[in-house]
Amino acid sequence: MKKLKYLLPLIFALTLMSFSCSKDDDDPIVPQTLEEKYPDWKNLRWVSTDGVSTPDTYPKLEITISDNLVTVTKTTDNSPIIGKYTQANISSSTATFSGVYQDYNGMGSTLTCTNVTVGATQITLTCLGNTYVLNK
Repeated sequence: MKKLKYLLPLIFALTLMSFSCSKDDDDPIVPQTLEEKYPDWKNLRWVSTDGVSTPDTYPKLEITISDNLVTVTKTTDNSPIIGKYTQANISSSTATFSGVYQDYNGMGSTLTCTNVTVGATQITLTCLGNTYVLNK
């Protein structure tokens, strides 16, 4: 009987140890990049500004996401103004870019676009004083 008293806890301990979780068995948590999180925003190209789509219309807006870097390019009739951001928060009606990698023409560390509408092939948004339509 004494042997059984000692043998049962030993068997219980071995069983518990063999079924416990180990760090080697766990799947690593892979953080999602901005590009994976917002695939519709990966490569947005200008279609129109405030309803005008002629080639000489300015300003033009383009947004690209590559890995964890968002690039917002506003082209005026003079030259492009580029902002690069390391964070994005895009909801059903607002897109906010922050975590400045390169300041957007002195506009500060956060760029917010409102009235965001995501369609099948286009995204419409109000940003930097104009309403833009962008192709996906």
